Amino acid sequence: MTEPFSDGRVRGIMSVLDERAYILGLCRYRVERSLAHRRHLIADHVIILDLFDRNLAAETLVDGIEALAQKLDCGAVNMHVPQKDPTSLEDPLTDMLLGSRYQLGAYQMYKPIGYGRHVIRKARLRRGHGAEYA
Repeated sequence: MTEPFSDGRVRGIMSVLDERAYILGLCRYRVERSLAHRRHLIADHVIILDLFDRNLAAETLVDGIEALAQKLDCGAVNMHVPQKDPTSLEDPLTDMLLGSRYQLGAYQMYKPIGYGRHVIRKARLRRGHGAEYA
Protein backbone atom coordinates (compact mmCIF):
# COMPACT_ATOMS: atom_id res chain seq x y z
CA MET A 1 0.00 0.00 0.00
CA THR A 2 1.53 3.29 -1.02
CA GLU A 3 -1.45 5.61 -0.54
CA PRO A 4 -1.30 7.79 2.57
CA PHE A 5 -3.27 6.63 5.59
CA SER A 6 -5.84 8.97 7.13
CA ASP A 7 -3.06 10.66 9.11
CA GLY A 8 -1.23 11.48 5.84
CA ARG A 9 1.70 9.12 6.47
CA VAL A 10 2.83 6.49 3.98
CA ARG A 11 3.73 3.12 5.47
CA GLY A 12 3.29 -0.57 4.80
CA ILE A 13 4.86 -4.00 4.50
CA MET A 14 6.77 -5.19 1.46
CA SER A 15 7.28 -8.88 0.81
CA VAL A 16 9.07 -11.11 -1.69
CA LEU A 17 7.15 -14.27 -2.63
CA ASP A 18 8.17 -17.29 -4.66
CA GLU A 19 6.02 -18.92 -7.34
CA ARG A 20 4.13 -20.91 -4.65
CA ALA A 21 3.45 -17.69 -2.67
CA TYR A 22 5.89 -18.62 0.12
CA ILE A 23 7.42 -15.58 1.79
CA LEU A 24 11.15 -15.29 1.00
CA GLY A 25 11.72 -11.88 2.55
CA LEU A 26 9.84 -8.97 4.01
CA CYS A 27 10.22 -5.62 5.71
CA ARG A 28 8.19 -2.80 7.13
CA TYR A 29 8.57 0.61 5.51
CA ARG A 30 7.52 4.17 6.18
CA VAL A 31 8.19 7.56 4.62
CA GLU A 32 9.36 10.38 6.87
CA ARG A 33 10.67 13.88 6.38
CA SER A 34 14.37 14.44 6.88
CA LEU A 35 16.45 17.58 7.13
CA ALA A 36 19.22 15.94 5.11
CA HIS A 37 17.23 14.19 2.37
CA ARG A 38 13.80 15.87 2.27
CA ARG A 39 11.60 12.75 2.32
CA HIS A 40 13.25 9.41 2.94
CA LEU A 41 11.97 5.86 3.04
CA ILE A 42 12.88 3.86 6.14
CA ALA A 43 12.87 0.07 5.83
CA ASP A 44 13.15 -1.85 9.06
CA HIS A 45 12.46 -5.30 10.44
CA VAL A 46 14.15 -6.64 7.29
CA ILE A 47 13.95 -10.43 7.23
CA ILE A 48 15.33 -12.75 4.55
CA LEU A 49 13.84 -16.25 4.88
CA ASP A 50 14.93 -18.04 1.71
CA LEU A 51 17.18 -20.96 2.62
CA PHE A 52 18.32 -21.71 -0.93
CA ASP A 53 19.11 -18.33 -2.51
CA ARG A 54 19.31 -15.64 0.18
CA ASN A 55 21.16 -13.30 -2.19
CA LEU A 56 18.36 -13.31 -4.76
CA ALA A 57 15.70 -12.74 -2.08
CA ALA A 58 17.73 -9.88 -0.57
CA GLU A 59 18.36 -8.25 -3.97
CA THR A 60 14.68 -8.52 -4.92
CA LEU A 61 13.54 -6.96 -1.64
CA VAL A 62 16.05 -4.11 -1.85
CA ASP A 63 15.21 -3.47 -5.52
CA GLY A 64 11.54 -3.21 -4.54
CA ILE A 65 12.30 -0.80 -1.69
CA GLU A 66 14.44 1.40 -3.96
CA ALA A 67 11.77 1.42 -6.70
CA LEU A 68 9.13 2.39 -4.13
CA ALA A 69 11.37 5.17 -2.79
CA GLN A 70 11.77 6.59 -6.30
CA LYS A 71 8.03 6.34 -6.95
CA LEU A 72 7.35 8.23 -3.70
CA ASP A 73 9.96 10.91 -4.54
CA CYS A 74 12.23 10.08 -1.62
CA GLY A 75 15.76 11.45 -1.48
CA ALA A 76 17.24 8.43 0.31
CA VAL A 77 16.56 4.97 1.69
CA ASN A 78 17.49 4.10 5.28
CA MET A 79 17.72 0.34 5.66
CA HIS A 80 17.81 -0.97 9.24
CA VAL A 81 19.65 -4.29 9.07
CA PRO A 82 19.07 -6.62 12.04
CA GLN A 83 22.52 -7.83 13.03
CA LYS A 84 24.96 -7.05 15.79
CA ASP A 85 27.93 -6.00 13.65
CA PRO A 86 26.82 -3.89 10.68
CA THR A 87 30.28 -4.03 9.10
CA SER A 88 30.31 -7.84 8.98
CA LEU A 89 30.08 -9.30 5.50
CA GLU A 90 28.83 -12.66 6.78
CA ASP A 91 25.22 -11.70 6.06
CA PRO A 92 24.17 -11.68 2.39
CA LEU A 93 21.90 -8.67 2.91
CA THR A 94 24.70 -6.57 4.42
CA ASP A 95 27.13 -7.73 1.75
CA MET A 96 24.70 -6.84 -1.02
CA LEU A 97 23.88 -3.42 0.50
CA LEU A 98 27.53 -2.46 0.90
CA GLY A 99 28.18 -3.58 -2.68
CA SER A 100 25.25 -1.44 -3.88
CA ARG A 101 26.66 1.85 -2.56
CA TYR A 102 24.81 1.81 0.76
CA GLN A 103 26.84 3.45 3.52
CA LEU A 104 26.94 2.82 7.22
CA GLY A 105 25.10 5.90 8.46
CA ALA A 106 24.30 5.08 12.07
CA TYR A 107 24.77 2.36 14.60
CA GLN A 108 21.60 1.57 16.47
CA MET A 109 21.82 0.48 20.08
CA TYR A 110 19.00 -1.19 21.95
CA LYS A 111 18.23 -2.40 25.43
CA PRO A 112 15.54 -4.97 26.15
CA ILE A 113 13.14 -3.69 28.78
CA GLY A 114 11.31 -5.89 31.25
CA TYR A 115 14.12 -7.85 32.90
CA GLY A 116 14.52 -5.75 36.04
CA ARG A 117 12.33 -5.16 39.07
CA HIS A 118 9.17 -5.78 37.03
CA VAL A 119 10.06 -9.43 36.34
CA ILE A 120 11.28 -10.00 39.90
CA ARG A 121 8.03 -8.53 41.26
CA LYS A 122 5.98 -10.86 39.04
CA ALA A 123 8.00 -13.86 40.23
CA ARG A 124 7.35 -12.93 43.88
CA LEU A 125 3.64 -12.57 43.17
CA ARG A 126 3.57 -16.04 41.60
CA ARG A 127 5.25 -17.53 44.65
CA GLY A 128 2.61 -16.02 46.91
CA HIS A 129 4.59 -13.20 48.56
CA GLY A 130 1.68 -10.78 48.24
CA ALA A 131 1.33 -7.69 46.12
CA GLU A 132 4.33 -5.43 45.70
CA TYR A 133 4.28 -2.20 43.77
CA ALA A 134 7.26 -0.20 42.64
